[in-house]
Amino acid sequence: MEKNPDLMVFDVRDEKEYLQGHLPQATLISQKELKKKITAFDQEKVYMIYAKNDKTSAKAAEILSNNGFSKVYVLNGGIEQWPYEIE
Repeated sequence: MEKNPDLMVFDVRDEKEYLQGHLPQATLISQKELKKKITAFDQEKVYMIYAKNDKTSAKAAEILSNNGFSKVYVLNGGIEQWPYEIE
C-alpha cells in the first residue's frame, strides 16, 4: 500500500496485537483515545478503521461518523482479511 497523505489508517486493537503486525501507515489508537482526540483529526481525510473483528472496528467508525466525519471505512473481516503484506 502506497503512502497516501489523505488516508488515515487506525488500528483499534491492543498494543500487543499491533506490535505483532499491522497495516502499513497504521496508527494504534484505542476507542477511548479516539474520543479524546477527535477534534484533532481532519474531517476532510479518509479514515480506514480495522481491528481483529468487525464489531470493534464498527464502534470506532461510529465514533468518527457521529462527530461529522463522512469518509470512514471499515476493513471487513479485520486484519485477518488483509491480503497484502503487514509490517
